[in-house]
Amino acid sequence: MPHSLGKLLKQIRIDKGLTQMDVSRKMGFTSNGYIATIEKGKYEPNEETLQKYADALGMTFDKILKVRQKGRLMDMGLREDHIFTEMMRIPILGQVPCGTPSEAIEEADEYFPMPFDEELAKKKDIFGLKANGLSMKDAGILPGDIIIIDPYAFVNNGDIVVAKIDEDATLKFYFERGGYVELKPANPDFKPIKTNDPSFRIVGKVIKKITVQNYT
Repeated sequence: MPHSLGKLLKQIRIDKGLTQMDVSRKMGFTSNGYIATIEKGKYEPNEETLQKYADALGMTFDKILKVRQKGRLMDMGLREDHIFTEMMRIPILGQVPCGTPSEAIEEADEYFPMPFDEELAKKKDIFGLKANGLSMKDAGILPGDIIIIDPYAFVNNGDIVVAKIDEDATLKFYFERGGYVELKPANPDFKPIKTNDPSFRIVGKVIKKITVQNYT
């Protein structure tokens, strides 16, 4: 099977507007034969050559190593659109019910790997919870989905939040009414929760939902 690394390096070269000869000269070669051989998948360069290749393409060595890793995974049969070379990990703090409030937020015991998201990476102390229940199904949140929570995000009426009453947590649409808070489900089979309990607090706002099976 041809090395997919060559295909990836060729695409990077083309995207940067470089010819094979441009890259060859930057690497100290007088012809484009060596670059053509690599791009055809007939030869995988060693790390010393990859360093020169990275310099010629204007990439960091770390980046080109990740491209090589992606190529090897493609050679193993993984689809290119299922491979992410830049990843981040979100701490999962347990489960949150999408129905009647119940104790749900726990200490982190696992992490969820996902493609790197520049906006999420800028946020402080974000965490994930696994949805459990069907009361938010019409909002596209189903059991097993990962919801990403920002504990510092400003909350408006209509936002989806994780809220606690005493030590019971729930996931609902948030509405501030005159003198009380209403937590509304996204499923007509469930009733809204109305409360003016002084223990009520918002744990955080849902800023992203991940349907887990899309990443498996």
